[in-house]
Amino acid sequence: QSQVNESDEICALFLIDLDNFKRINDEFGHDKGDSVLSYVADAIESVSREQDCLLRWGGEEFLLIVPTINKQSFTALSKRLHQALTSLHEKLGLPLPITMSMGAIWLPWLHSQTDFHQWEHSMLLIDLALYRVKDTGRNGTALVHTTPQLSDWLNWSKEGLEKAEKQGIITIERLKLK
Repeated sequence: QSQVNESDEICALFLIDLDNFKRINDEFGHDKGDSVLSYVADAIESVSREQDCLLRWGGEEFLLIVPTINKQSFTALSKRLHQALTSLHEKLGLPLPITMSMGAIWLPWLHSQTDFHQWEHSMLLIDLALYRVKDTGRNGTALVHTTPQLSDWLNWSKEGLEKAEKQGIITIERLKLK
């Protein structure tokens, strides 16, 4: 498979985690927390397309699968997803804005075919990217960039992925929201 161009169609995965969700549950109760999850899902779906698939991934996490998108449209979608939440706290009667941290990746990886392992490994990569956002101030998106060497990578533990990053086999880019 050749190098992906900016205009090429790719699949994108977003792992979404609501920031400080436990605080909402603790301060305002689980009913309010459930309402937040419902409103966030609706907000994400409002800026998604019909073919995109939003799944509750557990707790306050969601997985958004975007089957086809131009690479050049990816950052704009990330911004729209974040902007969709900006006024939700007002609708829900909460004092602070609701924000989210997202890890994202493009499929297929460079110079490779997408298979079951690539999906499974992509989930580990976007989880790492998500926690990178959490560790660097929350409320953002981190995109995992891959290299052809990733297809031969064997150590998929958290430590192994951090080693892959140190070796430049993956890079994690925090996208600008403004």
